[in-house]
Parts: sequence; structure tokens; C-alpha cells
Amino acid sequence: MKFKTGIKVSAPATVANLVCGFETLGLALEHPSDEILIKEYNQPGIHLTEITGDKKKLSLDLKKNAAGAAAQAVYNSLVEHHDLNPKTGIALELRKRIPIGFGLGSSSASAVAGAMAVNECFGRPFEKRELLKFAAKGEEVAEGKLRLNSIAPSLLGGLFLVRDHKTFDIHRIPVLKGLHIVVVYPSIPLFTGYLRGQLKSTVSLDCSINQCSNVAGLVVGFYQSDIDLIGRCLEDCLVEDSLVKHVPHLYELRKSAKELGALGCGVSSSGSGVFALCTNSFVAENVKEKMLSVYAKYKIRGKGLVSKVNLEGAKLE
Repeated sequence: MKFKTGIKVSAPATVANLVCGFETLGLALEHPSDEILIKEYNQPGIHLTEITGDKKKLSLDLKKNAAGAAAQAVYNSLVEHHDLNPKTGIALELRKRIPIGFGLGSSSASAVAGAMAVNECFGRPFEKRELLKFAAKGEEVAEGKLRLNSIAPSLLGGLFLVRDHKTFDIHRIPVLKGLHIVVVYPSIPLFTGYLRGQLKSTVSLDCSINQCSNVAGLVVGFYQSDIDLIGRCLEDCLVEDSLVKHVPHLYELRKSAKELGALGCGVSSSGSGVFALCTNSFVAENVKEKMLSVYAKYKIRGKGLVSKVNLEGAKLE
């Protein structure tokens, strides 16, 4: 197979769960994005040679790194099914632009970028959607389980519902025109593995019914561009009670965001960040500043961003 060197690929941050859709819903942000540069290497196989922007948190070991594991999965499949010479050597440089531990899908973006970079340098033998299974292997390395509700939007762009992770049964949901997402996060990250250990193992029947109703209603709201319905459905009884004590001032952040017109507000994926959905950029900017002022009141150093939904997903730069 012909190898094209000097490839650079980017994969965007995501916000998953969207309050009621735990491990079910996720959307892509226009920024920030992780990047991978790919070059020839003088030894066979995949080699993760450099990581920047991670504050020394990530390993170069392919078995411990989402980008490396996903890249290796694509490489192995190309060797087995597409006649790639197993002596081919590839060097990856991972540039982390997405902060780690704040609920922005950092590991998912790295996994997506790793899979896509190897695919691109050999002329795209796999269709973009086919890369899901390879990126998912990287996410498993980082998070300890197969999860697609960050992987799918980072790879393909837009808003997705994951009906079943094991069978890769995913479905695109139309995006509300003008939708903007605010994400604010404190200086202290919170890692998914720890948070999962705090979740309840059982929930009541009433909670289960309510949660299903909210997810279904949210999907209907997006299909019908029903702003009021979307706002009513951004409620959670499944995991929020377990997470709130680890996410600084969530309820006050939510109250301040909704007072300024946000449709809803919740924990960003499984990190310490908080997101809000807004109908336009004006509302979103005001919401961001107000939410950051809540952090400032408690002397918490916070950062924030405003983004539209990224409809393209991972791309060749």
C-alpha cells in the first residue's frame, strides 16, 4: 500500500450524555480539537513518539494510550486484510488541545484522531463510519469499557443517539438551528473511572420511566425543533445525584444559566465541567460569563468556551 507522509488529522471535543442521555447521547463541538501528525518511522509498526499539551499525564505505551491503541487497531487490520507490509513503520505525534478530565471527550478525540490518521496516510481504505470500531478500541483502553456516545460525534460530527454500543447501533439526530453550547470547567479535573465508581447500581422504576421519557422527548424535540420540549427534557434522575457532590456548584451554575435563557444545564460528560445549551450566540456568551462569575465568587479558577455544533467531525487538515 502506498504511504503518504506528513498527514495531520484533527478530531473535535464532545459533550456527551446531555443531562438525560447517560451513555446514550453526544454531540461534537467546533473547538477545541486534538491533532495527530503522522510520519514514516525506521522500525516496523506504530510508534507514539511524542505527546504535547497533556501535562505529562499520558503514556507513550500503545496499550495505555487511546490514540495509540486506535491507530494500532487500524494498522493491524490493514496488515491482515489490505496487504499492508508489516515492516512499515509509522510515527505518531499527538497534540493535545482538549483538556483532560473536564468532560470534553478528550480520550475519544484522541482515539478518533489516531484511527483516522492511519487510515488517511494509506489512502482511506476504510470509510469514515467504519473507523468507529477502531476508535472504540482506543476508548476502551482509556475508559475501561466500550462507549460510543463521544466517539461517534467526534468522528462523524453532529448529534448522535447510541442505541447499542456493542453492535455499533448509532443514529444521527438533527441539530437545532442556531444551537450553541457553553462549557465551563474548574481548575481541578475529574476522571471518568473515579466517577463511575460513585454511581448507584440500582434505580427505582419511577426514575427509569422518567429517564426514558426525557430521552425520547429530547429526541422528538430536536426533530421538531421544539425548544420548550428540549428544555423540559434536560433533567436527570439517573446519575446526577451521585455526581453533584464532585462537580463544584452545579445547581447554582444551572440556575444562573437558565435565568439568562439557557435551555438546560448539566454535567459535561463525566468530567468536572458543566455545559449549557443555548438558542443563539448572544445568549451563550452571556451564560458563559455568568457561569464563570459563579466560579469567581467561590474563588475557583475557571475557564469557558462557546461553540456551535461541529457537523463535520474529524478531518484531514
